[in-house]
Amino acid sequence: MLIIVFLILLAISVYFTSHFATITSMQKKQIMLLVRQNGTLKDKVGSQSLILDTVAVYYSVPKYNCGVVSNSCNLYIAPIKKYVVLCKLNSNEELKILDSAKVDNVIWYEVKFKSQNNLNNKGWIEAKNIMIFENSLIKNTNNN
Repeated sequence: MLIIVFLILLAISVYFTSHFATITSMQKKQIMLLVRQNGTLKDKVGSQSLILDTVAVYYSVPKYNCGVVSNSCNLYIAPIKKYVVLCKLNSNEELKILDSAKVDNVIWYEVKFKSQNNLNNKGWIEAKNIMIFENSLIKNTNNN
């Protein structure tokens, strides 16, 4: 009887050992593939420098302080399309306009939107993707 229990335990341990060895082998293959893909992507990024020598950013006070996303668009970390995309904004997302800038004859707005965790909720979008619906209450201090 003791031998039968021992053989059953041995069979179960062999099964689990082979099962986990298969899983480990598959994960090793995935890691090797990801390392190769990561190296390829690093080479591409290294060849495409994000340093732009001739960029001129003209900041201005925005005429409006609120708006809505008219077309689904990307939220960028800076007012240049080559920079990092923070997230994708959906149509009809309400925005608070914080700043505006003109880069290469394209107007950009720095915006902020409500999110539950305040993660990646502030960045830049092109003016063509915003519908303005509220005038700003900003007054020129020189005219007081």
